[in-house]
Amino acid sequence: MKLALILWILELITAGSHLSCVCAQQPISHDLTVITGRDPDSRIPYVRVILPAERAEAVSDSPALTVECLEINSKKRVDIYLDFGGADRSFHPPAKPDPVTHFPPSNPSVRLKLVFEGYKPFNRTWEVMPSGEYRYRQPGIGSPNLDGVQFFLLYMYSVPVMHVSFTDPKASAKTAEFHTSGLMAEMRKQSLCMP
Repeated sequence: MKLALILWILELITAGSHLSCVCAQQPISHDLTVITGRDPDSRIPYVRVILPAERAEAVSDSPALTVECLEINSKKRVDIYLDFGGADRSFHPPAKPDPVTHFPPSNPSVRLKLVFEGYKPFNRTWEVMPSGEYRYRQPGIGSPNLDGVQFFLLYMYSVPVMHVSFTDPKASAKTAEFHTSGLMAEMRKQSLCMP
């Protein structure tokens, strides 16, 4: 209750400023960052746990794996984002539906390959977000993927090394390696990330 009151007061104070959210960015360790907050327009609470790739020189320009937990209309949702550096990793609320078609805008897709050590590669479709990140396309009518985010979170929990690359090396030769044990431990601490 007190936290909600504090967030509301902070939101009133910053209502006239140029801040896009009432949020806190907390570096948990030298390679893990947690951003928590509530979007002022949509009122959606969120947590973004950001893990830079292994052997990254500069965190802002390095590839990153981000797990985003949010709550919309009392329903919790988890999304996985990937980027190969230079992306805007702040929270972006879900796109509003087009007033004519009543559907949210459609973003292009890209195929990425996830390899967990000791398992066959998973080639899956990701949505190219305007921020420069790639969001895993959840199963549904607009996605050929059959596995939900929880499927890959289980792999990240049990096999803590994940390699990511484009399925078509001609498209891009970018690759990244993530050690996910710290990310998974931090997710267990965040109430929005718990079922």
